[in-house]
Amino acid sequence: MVSRYPPDTRGDVLVQWCLDNDFVIHNTGECTRHTTRHGLSAPDVTISRECLLESWTASFSPDGDHYIILFDVVVGDDDEPLRPPRPRAPIYAWKKAKWSRFRQMPNAQCNKQPDQKISVHKRERLLTSAIRIATAAAVPRGGRDTTPFWTPELDEIEEKIHNCKPSVSRERLVARRREMLKQASHKRWKTLCNNMAVADGCCWNILKRIYAPRPLSTPAIKLNNTVLTENQKAKHFIRLYSRRAKRHPHSYPPPPIPVTDTEFTPITAAE
Repeated sequence: MVSRYPPDTRGDVLVQWCLDNDFVIHNTGECTRHTTRHGLSAPDVTISRECLLESWTASFSPDGDHYIILFDVVVGDDDEPLRPPRPRAPIYAWKKAKWSRFRQMPNAQCNKQPDQKISVHKRERLLTSAIRIATAAAVPRGGRDTTPFWTPELDEIEEKIHNCKPSVSRERLVARRREMLKQASHKRWKTLCNNMAVADGCCWNILKRIYAPRPLSTPAIKLNNTVLTENQKAKHFIRLYSRRAKRHPHSYPPPPIPVTDTEFTPITAAE
């Protein structure tokens, strides 16, 4: 197959890395997406190693579009799975925002645009970009992490638990840490309740969480007033749904009244 794409140094490095590490490159020969203005994009490619499925084909969806995915390859002997980093949404201190500057910046950005006719989608993207730039410049960032319940005493007992081998004394330290954490959280909660104000938005968020529906504190399944384990719950439901359906005794129609032939006397035609 003759490649219709110009040679790329980065692609050569990636191909050589795949060959050195016994990776198989699957490619249908089709581009990821096609645009009339910018031409063809990168090919739809995936890599695999020791995969039983060798015949790989790309499937297209009419409701979506493929884009180039940039990724970093980590080379090493560590078998521990890696979790890709997720960008955290910024938290803004809206009460400290400079709204006069916020109003000026989108207007200035919009006035820079030419008066030529543009599509609604492009105008929407320009306005969104102007609002994002104005927000980053006029609204300061707020603190994300709240004050934890952790105290120096908890740090000390945590170090003792880490250095202690599994024994009865370690279990006592774990129970002591649980009790100290409970006391510290209750103390912080009392301080938070005493400082509540109507104008504070964080207080309203706390009240919403308090009144929000939550799961039951007690397990849903009990047998003879005893909490069932997960295995016992599964067996209980299996027995429940594997039984044959039986009608309730009172749902059957009443049986006919038994009678004997001696109670009836034959009737003749003359009678």
